[in-house]
Formats: sequence, C-alpha cells, structure tokens
Amino acid sequence: LGELHALNETGLQMGVVKFAWEVEVVEQLTDDKDALISAVEGMKFDAYTTNIGGAFRSMKNMLQFGRRDAPSVCMLWTDGRPSYPSNDFDAKSGAAELRTACRVMVVTMRPAIPRDQVLPWVSNPKDQNILSVQSPEEMEHSVRQVNTFVCARVQKYLDWTNAHSKEESD
Repeated sequence: LGELHALNETGLQMGVVKFAWEVEVVEQLTDDKDALISAVEGMKFDAYTTNIGGAFRSMKNMLQFGRRDAPSVCMLWTDGRPSYPSNDFDAKSGAAELRTACRVMVVTMRPAIPRDQVLPWVSNPKDQNILSVQSPEEMEHSVRQVNTFVCARVQKYLDWTNAHSKEESD
C-alpha cells in the first residue's frame, strides 16, 4: 500500500476484509491510502478458522459502494484452507457469486492450501489469477508485485477512459 503513491489522485479504491471465525470489513472501499495502511497495521491475527466463503461474499457486498465506471478486481490472500464456519462448498459458492461482479484473484501460501483447491474460486484464465508462495516473506513480496501489476492495468484503463471522454466532449 505504501508504494501506491498517487492513490488519492487516480480514482483507484481499495478496501480490506479480515476473515476468520467472523468476517469483518476493516476498511470500506476508499482512495485514502493512510486509512488503508492504518487498517492493515491495526489488524490482529486470529488463528484456527478461515472463513473464505464469507470473505468472498463480503467482497461482493463491498463492491456496491465502489465506482460503477471502473473495472473491479478482488484479491483474497490466505494461508489456510476454508474451515468452520466456511467449507470448500461455501468457498466455491461465495467465489461464484463474486465472479459475477469482478475479476477474482487468490494469493495462497503453500503447502497450507493446494492449488487444485483454489482453481474453482478464481476467474479465467486460471493461471493468471492464482499466485502461490512458500513463506510469509514471499507472500508480502508477491502481494506488492500483484498490486503493482493490477493497479497499473487499472490506471491504464482509467487513462484510456479519461482520454476518450475528453475527445467526446470536445
């Protein structure tokens, strides 16, 4: 998040959802980088449960407050398999609901969750929407790369849209 220098000026919005036993929207969609950093830094790790289905549904609900004129990408970062109160079926159904509204990407830490279990959750093309890492350090590095890549693509779209809007108004 710290590397997104112009978050406030681009129209790009991000939100944060924490998912364990309960799912909590830690920060609604916003372009306030400081609020996002504060939200992430203030989260505490809850062990033992991974409510992935609930996380997917919360992401979809969060999108209703986003910009209607922008493409949406939802990324789930997890180090665990779906567990009570979620399960594999619940994760698949939550992901299917979310895929109707946006591109779904998942970053997993292996070996905790096998790639085959994640395949049904993500958007097509599957190989471009799953990233597996081996350690927390690698996850942090990879998340930065994914965010930079996705944000750059979203920014190109916004630039193209703005340029064409100006042409039409001239």
